[in-house]
Parts: sequence; structure tokens; C-alpha cells
Amino acid sequence: MKGSFKNLRKINLGIRSFLYYTNQQLTEKSDVYSFGVILFELLSGQPPLCGARLGEKYKHVKDWAKFHYETGDIRAIIDPSLEGNYKDIQSIWKIAETAVRCTNLYSTERPSMSEVLQEIQDAIALEQASANSTAALPVFSDDSSQFPELR
Repeated sequence: MKGSFKNLRKINLGIRSFLYYTNQQLTEKSDVYSFGVILFELLSGQPPLCGARLGEKYKHVKDWAKFHYETGDIRAIIDPSLEGNYKDIQSIWKIAETAVRCTNLYSTERPSMSEVLQEIQDAIALEQASANSTAALPVFSDDSSQFPELR
């Protein structure tokens, strides 16, 4: 039981906004920050405090993920277990962009939760549109015998 409390405390340290630690007040903007960290966790499969897993340069998943986002290496962020479970890489970019905005150091620069919701819905719409367009595409074969009129 003691170990699980220690792990819970570590998780809380990882997802709370710096502002919370300075003034001990939870606000919508501190919730947005925490949600952004959770989005990074979901994308990467990494816990918030993960220095040993990601190298000593990055102690926090948001710093590691932001680095890869800003350098355009979105695939480095994606949890390998998600491969094949999304249709459009743009939806992943959208979620990563949302997480970056949520974890902005300055709370005034973070989106509202309603904006976060809209951005997630936009990412879902990208996935659905991609799934619908690939489902509607005909399958073509190199075998011209299927279409004798084209010979």
C-alpha cells in the first residue's frame, strides 16, 4: 500500500501545473494543463515523470513530446501499440498540438476546456473522414484480365 501511495504522489507531481505549486489553487487552466499531460501520456504510452525511459535530458513526458512535436518527428511520440489503430496521421498531429497548447507554461496562453473539446472533436472528425474515404475507395489490381474492355 505504501508503494502505491508513493506512485500516486509521483503521478500527481507529473500532471499538475507549475502554477498550482506556486499558489496552491486549482483553476480551469490548471485542469487544462493536467489534461494536456494526460493527452501526451495517451499518445506516447509514457508516464508523466519518465526520465529513465526517455534519457536524462527529459524528466517529463511533456518536454520530451514537445521536443519531438516541434522538430516534426510525431512518430517518435506515438506509442507503438497505437500503430494501425489510426487512419490519418493528421489526427495524431491535432491531438499533439492540443497537448502542446494545454501545457503552455503561461496559463493565459492555454485553451479553455471547451476549446480543447472542439480540437479533440476535430481530430476525431479527421479520423472518421479518413476511415470513410478509404472504405469508399475501390481496390485496383495490376491484373488487366479483370477488365478485358481496357485491353
